[in-house]
Amino acid sequence: MALLQHHNILAMATVLLVTTVQAGYVDLYKDADYKNKLVRVYDVEVDNCYSFACDALDNTITSARWGGLPEKTSKGDDTMISFYVDRDCREHDIWWRTKTQSDDDLYFPSNFKLDGINDQISSFMVWDTKKILGSWAECAFPDYENLDASGSGTNSTVGY
Repeated sequence: MALLQHHNILAMATVLLVTTVQAGYVDLYKDADYKNKLVRVYDVEVDNCYSFACDALDNTITSARWGGLPEKTSKGDDTMISFYVDRDCREHDIWWRTKTQSDDDLYFPSNFKLDGINDQISSFMVWDTKKILGSWAECAFPDYENLDASGSGTNSTVGY
């Protein structure tokens, strides 16, 4: 019996660890319907605020997609991604369930104009605990975008 309990605890700890450290990406676009990709933010961590630290990103986002993000919080609830009109992930947000990435009945935000925040977004966060554990400054380098014609962008992430 004790061995079974030990395995259950180990399995639960593994699930929580995977949920916490699972890193995905968020693609941000200048135009509606995922056109003119500005940047792909790699290795997105939950409960970290990603602020747009340059004019190439700040207040220019019109649509977004993501993948590989955790779909359940450590408590088993749906994980959310929020987009904010300020740089510190605190004011006016619009959110979506991250499971949009794997559920055909849910949709990515294809046009933030419909939500009243087009060209106003300055940060985003993927929530687990609803506490900000860290902050990152994001910037796109348009001069280096699409050099390989693949549509993939570059980004610079700086922790602060």
